[in-house]
Amino acid sequence: MESKQKIYECAKILFFENGFKSVTKKMVADLSGCNQGLINYYYKELGNIASLISAERYKILSACVKTYVDIRKDPFAFEYTLKYYLHMINTHYETAARFEKEAFKEINFGHAAYDYAFREDSLAQLGYRKNQDLYDIKADRHYELISAFRLGMKGSYLSRIASGVEIPFDEYIHFEARLMACAMDLDYDESRIASELKKAEKLAEKMWEENPGLRDPADFLYHKSVLKDEPVMNLLNNAAFD
Repeated sequence: MESKQKIYECAKILFFENGFKSVTKKMVADLSGCNQGLINYYYKELGNIASLISAERYKILSACVKTYVDIRKDPFAFEYTLKYYLHMINTHYETAARFEKEAFKEINFGHAAYDYAFREDSLAQLGYRKNQDLYDIKADRHYELISAFRLGMKGSYLSRIASGVEIPFDEYIHFEARLMACAMDLDYDESRIASELKKAEKLAEKMWEENPGLRDPADFLYHKSVLKDEPVMNLLNNAAFD
């Protein structure tokens, strides 16, 4: 395994076992057997690794969601099936919830990782087709605007949760969904939004029941490459941080 991936995998384990805020570069260097200079060279900051973890998690889970939902025909269901599923993980696994709360700034604003993970899917949800108009100026602007909305909403929600403010997830997701429907240019009224969210929640529950290996991050994420030697070098090499 390359040093770059070894650092990444060891940081993942430490983040989930100790909490993001408790991990230092020295801890990562000691576990990986790589010096801190390599951490600085490849990733600059541990927060960039946290954003890559979020990107990898998205890639793994979104691939499964796509077996239940057609992202182009039902972009809203895709969006919220995934969000309900992530909420189920955080509800069942305290370490996953802690990581997301502690690393929310890095997860939301590690743009290199975010763009690598979300860009193609976001444009598909907005109706743009790969290799046809993917890099059109209008598509770029549309992507940037909806990304700003997603990041702003999630960042604000997680920052308040992290500071101890109690905001029920159902209230947040219903409020966000009303705004997302507008952002996606979907003509959904309140009853349609409620119905679509219920459908997405049911799909997430079905996915949970049928995919036991995609519940605990210890199974599908932070030990994945260490145990199965499944490299994530495309992600690591394509998300270059300044």
